[in-house]
Amino acid sequence: MRKVLYMLIGIPLLGFSMGGQPDITASVKALLIDKAGKKHKVDTLICDDKTFFEVQDGDVTLKIPFDKIQKVEILPSKEPDKVLAVIKFKNGQERKFLLPKDVLCVGLTPVGTLEAYIDHLKEIDFLSN
Repeated sequence: MRKVLYMLIGIPLLGFSMGGQPDITASVKALLIDKAGKKHKVDTLICDDKTFFEVQDGDVTLKIPFDKIQKVEILPSKEPDKVLAVIKFKNGQERKFLLPKDVLCVGLTPVGTLEAYIDHLKEIDFLSN
């Protein structure tokens, strides 16, 4: 009986520990600047249904929450299916990562829902909530 009870408790916990995702219910406000230079202020920004960027950092996956980021500059990459993201963190650090071009960012504006693939953006400035 104890084994069954431990399994019922343990199996769901494994799911959270293996692929647990940061909370995506938080409202993230940002200013998106597209390649044409037009500015778009959005509420509840998500990219690929997440409030973090998932990047490769050496041999590991790093999930960078939007609330740790001050700004992201999106630049061309030598790899055809990726963009170079220069991430400036709120703590002053700056790092470069590759992101897939097909990351879809969605946010609410006063006039409707904005959708933009990351390769159509020049910059994302995360605003204080």
